[in-house]
This record gives sequence, C-alpha cells and structure tokens, in this order.
Amino acid sequence: FFFLMIRRPPRSTQSRSSAASDVYKRQASGCASSLISWFTMYPGSSRLTIETYVPCTTIALEEFANIKTSISSPKAISVAMAKTSFLAAQNLYLKELDYTLPKEFKGFYGVGIIKDETNGAVLSVFSEKIVSTTAVTIVGGETESERDILLSEFFTFLIGKYCSVVTQATLEEFLESKPGRFRVSEPETISHPTALDLILDCNFSNVFLSFDGRMFLNLSMEGFSVLAGSFDPLHDAHRDLARITAVKNGIPSHKVVFEICIHTPGKPTLDWDVVQTRVAQFREENKNVLLTDKPLFWQKNDFFTDCHFAVGTDTFRRVVDVKFYDHNYDKMLFAFGHFAARNNRLLVFPRVDPSTGVLERLADFPLPAVLSDRVGEVADYRRDISSTELRALKQKLS
Repeated sequence: FFFLMIRRPPRSTQSRSSAASDVYKRQASGCASSLISWFTMYPGSSRLTIETYVPCTTIALEEFANIKTSISSPKAISVAMAKTSFLAAQNLYLKELDYTLPKEFKGFYGVGIIKDETNGAVLSVFSEKIVSTTAVTIVGGETESERDILLSEFFTFLIGKYCSVVTQATLEEFLESKPGRFRVSEPETISHPTALDLILDCNFSNVFLSFDGRMFLNLSMEGFSVLAGSFDPLHDAHRDLARITAVKNGIPSHKVVFEICIHTPGKPTLDWDVVQTRVAQFREENKNVLLTDKPLFWQKNDFFTDCHFAVGTDTFRRVVDVKFYDHNYDKMLFAFGHFAARNNRLLVFPRVDPSTGVLERLADFPLPAVLSDRVGEVADYRRDISSTELRALKQKLS
C-alpha cells in the first residue's frame, strides 16, 4: 500500500514558501506528522509506505489538486486532494520500480485530509476501485494541538481499516475508549465504474490494464514499446510489430503495451462489451493494454516519454497528414517538436496500400526535419495480414 496525505493549510496562510512550490518534497507537519507516528505503531504497518506532501499555501494546494478551494466544499477539496495524491503516488513509485510491483503489493491509496472551520476534519480515500469520504468532529475543549492528536489517532485507525491493518471491531473499540469525543459521519463510498467509464465520465486520459491483472489510472509512461490499433482481431502481424520494436530497442516484455483508443475519427465510441472483448484477447496472452481517448499521435504527448511506437506505413501516412492537425502545418510541426522533446520515436513497418496494391515504405512519405532523427524503418519486414479480411473470413465461416 502507498499513501499520500495532504493537510490543507489554514485559510489565513497567503504567502508561498519555497517548499510549497515543490509538491514532491517529502515532509510532514501538524496532524499529518502525528498520524504517521501513530500509524507506525500498529501491527502490519511495516507493509505500508507512507509519503506526505504538504503544500504550504492555498495557492500551492489549488495548483496541486486542480480545484478552487474558495468555491468548493470540504468534501470536494478532500476528494480532489486524495485523487491527486493517488495519481502522484502511483506514477512516482511505478517509475522508481521500472513499472514492476511485487506480487504481494495490494495497491495504491491516496488520502486527502482537510480540517474544517470547527473542531473536525474530512478524510477522503481514493484508489483505483473506490473513493470514500468520512467526516469527524472532535467534541471537547482541548487545544488545537490536542485536537490534532485525537484526529490523528482516529484517522490512523480509519486508514488502517481500508488497508486491512485494522479491523472494524478495533476501530469501534478505539471509539468506545473515548466515549463522546468523536462525532463520525457514515462513510460515503462510491465504487468506480468500468475502465471505459473512468475515461468517459471521470476525466482520466488513460487506463492501463497490466499483464498481471492490475489497473492503473492516468499512467505516465516512460520507456515503453507501444503499438496502437483497434485489434479487431489481434493477429500475428500485431504481435510481430510489438516484439520487433521491443527487441530492437532493448525494451523488456513487461513494458510492451497495446493501445486501444475508444474514439476513432468518423466512428462511434466503443461500448464496454466491445472493449471487454478486445481486451480479453490480450488477457489470454498476458499482455498489457492501454485504453485511451486520444486517437491522434500528437494528443498522446502528455503521457508518453522515451517511448518507441511501432506503426505501419498506413498509420504513418496519417501521422504526417496535415488534415489531422486541423489543416494547420504549424500545428503539425509544433506537435512533432513536442513529440521529439519527450524523446519519443517511431519505428515504421512497410505495408501494402489496399487501394493500390503497392508496397509502401518510409521513403514514400515527406519527413519533416524535426522528425528526421525520430523515425526509423524495418525495411526487411513483410507480413500482409488484414484485420478487415480476417473479420470477413470469420463472418463467412460463421
């Protein structure tokens, strides 16, 4: 388990400190530091890695959680903090571990804690499966420091319950040991919908479904071999392109991913049944799948870095076609520049143009200078398999 906890600063804090601008600085203060101290006391806590990001100003918090605190409820702020913490934790540690996790690893949790204007606080927990919010008020006349300790104790038990370190009975025993001191709301828990809905309704740009059955959201991907397509159906040419690209660039098999975009220009959005059917092909072969809503290469720049994309000449034709950049040549060059700046590369495979029957190669296309050292070719590869023909054959046989 991995936690990121953020404590919202007092409303009176206006100035930005040097530490506030760096939300990745590891630090703890106030309620958060007390919570960490308490958490490490409980059996099983050695299985947890706890990280605390503490933006020191309201401005820093708003930038980090992408929310306007002045017009948002404590619950909304807490959820935004937890969601952002979850995403930051996930991407930070997956990158450090080169996108491999031990089998016993259970998942990432982001935690957002915000003190309200009274004697209480709101805690939200965000994971790839749920978002849950609990409000608590301290009853009594202690000092703020003493109330912080009580809040830390309660949140220690509550978070422990989420990760199975603490049972519900233990949490209830703690509350009974301090009768009348806590007013606790019923948790509001919402299970996340399907992976498709996470993209369509929850503003996630991608959902990564790993070969070992895990799911990651808004994953920042570095050093992957990527093959995008509809995969209707998955066939040997797809497998070849992904394998050859990985081998040529020294990319391990666990960092080979097949991308399915749920939106294709001129076609309806894929429904969940279709997505499940296509994903199942990769599950059967223990392969990674990335679901996105970014059909064009320039739209993928935000979450790919140091990646190698395998493309056929049929796809490369669209990559260098100005009509896919709103017929704006400068926009196309800007997109290529961004692609190059993130050190991404394209590996082009010859394909037969079905409309002419002519084998197309990289030399048949204009190559802007900005891409000159970003594009390579596997000139000796030839395997003419058509998904359209395979679908037609399947339909004929059925």
